[in-house]
Amino acid sequence: MSKKINKTPRKKGLPEYSGRGRTSRAALAMAPASRTGSESEEEGEGDAGEAQGLLPVRGCNFERLYTDLKSLLQAEIKELRKEVGSLGTRTSDPEGRVDANAKSAQKNTKKTVDLQQQINELRERQEDVDNRDRQNNIRLRGVPETVGDCEDFVSRWLEHLCPDSPKDRLLMDRCHRALRSRPLQNEQPRDIIVRLHYYSTREAVLQKARNSAAAEFEGAKLMVFQDLSPSTLARRRNLWPITKVLRDKAIRYRWTFQFGLLVV
Repeated sequence: MSKKINKTPRKKGLPEYSGRGRTSRAALAMAPASRTGSESEEEGEGDAGEAQGLLPVRGCNFERLYTDLKSLLQAEIKELRKEVGSLGTRTSDPEGRVDANAKSAQKNTKKTVDLQQQINELRERQEDVDNRDRQNNIRLRGVPETVGDCEDFVSRWLEHLCPDSPKDRLLMDRCHRALRSRPLQNEQPRDIIVRLHYYSTREAVLQKARNSAAAEFEGAKLMVFQDLSPSTLARRRNLWPITKVLRDKAIRYRWTFQFGLLVV
């Protein structure tokens, strides 16, 4: 009588269990799963493909490959050189403009200096013309504001100052107050500007007016000055410290036309 053998199908990935040796279930569970034949064949084919891609292909023309690679590198280098050249051009253009601007600035500076010199010359000429136009003028300072008729007052003062001069030599072309607002009661009165008809009369008046006693008239102490342009007066004010020292030391001086200080 034959004995019936019960064959249980084994699971994939586990080693076949035989009765010849005892293997624990834990060992079976920890054993790595074995790969089937189809899976091993597929993985082998993939590895072979990768290795084949890394290896040179049979019959490949290395000379042609070298030529293509060289041409590609030369083209890339040529393009890179072109970009570097264009960058140098863009850099050199601003530098050229900076140099051009610097030269232009130097020219403008020189022109500015020349123009300033010409302006100074024109100012000096204008000042000279203005002072020459005032050569026959004198400024009479100290006349009270209560004096209404300036021309009559100056005419009497001229006759008092120059009694030896005939009346026809004491002619006046103009006589008026300085053109500014009327001062307050405690302020200094405005000067009277007199334009004499003869230059010799103006010189005689200035020379006699230097005598302080002769400058006294009708209770008012009068001072006589040359009528000069505002620019010349401003330049003379800058020499005020020098003239103050000269006056303190009783050193006589006089102004020369148009701007000069002469110690006598």
